[in-house]
Order: sequence, then C-alpha cells, then structure tokens
Amino acid sequence: MWRLLFLLLLLVACTGEKASKPVPTPDLSKAEGRGEVLFVTHCATCHAVKGDRKIVGPSLAGIAIRASERVPGENAEDYLYESILSPDTYLVEGFVEGSMKQDFASVLTTENVDDLIAYLMTLK
Repeated sequence: MWRLLFLLLLLVACTGEKASKPVPTPDLSKAEGRGEVLFVTHCATCHAVKGDRKIVGPSLAGIAIRASERVPGENAEDYLYESILSPDTYLVEGFVEGSMKQDFASVLTTENVDDLIAYLMTLK
C-alpha cells in the first residue's frame, strides 16, 4: 500500500506544470541554424557562447567582433576557418597548444565549416 502511495505522489510531483521558457528550434534551412546544431554537437562541450565563462576553451561570446581583430589583415571568417581546421596556428593568450581537437578537417565537411562559421558570426 505504501508503495502505491509513493508512486502516486511521485507521479503527481512529476506531472506538475511549471512555467518554462520555450527552447528555440534552430532553422535548419539556414546556414546559421545548421551551424548551431554543429556547434552544440562538436563545440559546446568546451566553449560557452554567453559571458566570459571558460569551460576548456575561451568563451565565444562576441567572437564575430573579436575574430576580425585577432590577426592583422585577416577577416573574421578566415580567422574562424583557420581556428577550426588548424587550431594551433593562432593561440589565444592563456591557452596551450593541442588543447582543441585537431581533427575537425577530417570530421567536418567544407559546408559544415561554412555553416558553423555562419552561426559563430551571429555571436556579437
């Protein structure tokens, strides 16, 4: 009897409605939406996209602006492309060589990288 009561109370507690924020669904028909999915799949474990929170790698909040200032003469898209496919070419101060996955060139297609960069360019 007490087990039935416990299960009933658990069921009631689990079905109680709470106000929650809707989770936006990426628009997969657009490069930014596909890039967001790729980011969540391959990058979010190590990179935050809000604030200065350092997980393993630097936060990517504001990367669309900072990327254009990292290497003189290089635009943001080219910097990001190189950072994804050859991450040790330019190291952000405080981060060590080899800390980012080195195999994205064999894991991601050119279209994947373009979509990922399209998403990163929305992080202003």
